[in-house]
Amino acid sequence: MSEKAFALNSSYVIDGIRQELTPAQILDALTENAPAVGDSRPSGVTIVDETVDPEVRSSEPAEGDAGEFLPLVLSADRRLPLSCMDSYTRCRIAAALIDALWRRGHFRLGDLLLDAHWRWNEKPVGAMAAFYDSVKAAADYVDSLDLRFSRCRYTRSSGAASVNFRAVLNGDEPDDEAIAAEAARADEARMASGRICPDTLAPDSRSWLIYIPFDSSDYCLGGSLLAQELGLGGAAPQIEDADYFLDCHEVVREFAEDGLLLSAATVGEGGLLAAAGRLARRGIGTELDISDLLRAAQEPNATKVLFAEVPGALIQIRDSDFDYVDAELLLQDVAYFPLGHPDIPCGKVTVKASAKSRIQTILESLMRNAEGED
Repeated sequence: MSEKAFALNSSYVIDGIRQELTPAQILDALTENAPAVGDSRPSGVTIVDETVDPEVRSSEPAEGDAGEFLPLVLSADRRLPLSCMDSYTRCRIAAALIDALWRRGHFRLGDLLLDAHWRWNEKPVGAMAAFYDSVKAAADYVDSLDLRFSRCRYTRSSGAASVNFRAVLNGDEPDDEAIAAEAARADEARMASGRICPDTLAPDSRSWLIYIPFDSSDYCLGGSLLAQELGLGGAAPQIEDADYFLDCHEVVREFAEDGLLLSAATVGEGGLLAAAGRLARRGIGTELDISDLLRAAQEPNATKVLFAEVPGALIQIRDSDFDYVDAELLLQDVAYFPLGHPDIPCGKVTVKASAKSRIQTILESLMRNAEGED
């Protein structure tokens, strides 16, 4: 039996409970040009495994400057969090779809399919139960987004396991410029190679950095790169709000196609601060003011907000476009957080947080100026 057939077409007994469907049956129901349901029948092999319980560890990071954790996260090699594959899989799908926002072309979320690839080490206890959880989470999240898979692959690995998703156009992807131009004239969906905006900060000190979370989940560190590197436990973000994701994706894609983005990054693995670090890697830094974000999230721990892997986007826009972007986001009822401006001489990412709201700070400044005039 091939490695694909072994993993995908086998029946599963997890924690003593026989699962109703094989992974192939779960995925084929949402895959373009998949075999008929009757052709995905079980192979007769049964895989018996047990889930890996989260380790009982502190969920609170050690005290210190969050900036000290950034190099640790940016250089980390990902090890799959087998105890929270549901959340991790959903986050990887969301990140793949957000990555597509930065592609050139003309398309919307409904024009896309997802290419899925599980590269799996089957030996550790709990690995196959985690694979089954990942398949179920992928199918559930893709279905809730009203999307489909282009194909689903499984490869047996003796090394580190991974699960990867890539957004592709529904149909042949027109990388060729002539094909893309013809599609443009016909106003058809098209996706060309290359980015629609840079992936590093533009040297415009008046421009704004805006954070847009694509899910309403709490900021939890479980399953994150920081938790992996610091040995932390705790719950992972619950990525479930598909309708809100759709709204966020639609409005940000409009910004991208309208040429409003000076630069942009996906918030996914490593969290918000890692995304900011990637934007700043060409030597243009920024000071992120996360005061309003902490209050909105009702989360006093800045490290959780900065490193929790809640899917989102970090975009840079011109100061002259701020009012338009603000109006569009409010119209779509999408939450967003202006974090500050690029700091060209700084060359690094720093963080500040205040107990006072932005409005309080502005009012106090106006009052001080008024007193000085008296």
